[in-house]
Amino acid sequence: ECFQVTDGKVGTTENTLEKAIHVFPNPVENILTIETKGNLNLTKIELFDDKGSKINAFSSETRQIDMNTLPSAVYFIKFYTKDGFVSKRIVKL
Repeated sequence: ECFQVTDGKVGTTENTLEKAIHVFPNPVENILTIETKGNLNLTKIELFDDKGSKINAFSSETRQIDMNTLPSAVYFIKFYTKDGFVSKRIVKL
């Protein structure tokens, strides 16, 4: 179980967000699919390369990302919500 400490408070927001967002397939070759559970409301989605440079930003309604034109590498996708954010590591074949 992961815990997040903020302003002296202990919570599991990061862990809850981690479990509420699923990306697949991973590794991905063409299309990356995003699934959210419950009533999670995404506010923004961003894709970064392994050096931390932002490659693209997507609307909160995006549920598929075309990875076909990107080179094979490790990427990070960052999901923002009103309660915080979570990053997922993606391997592009």
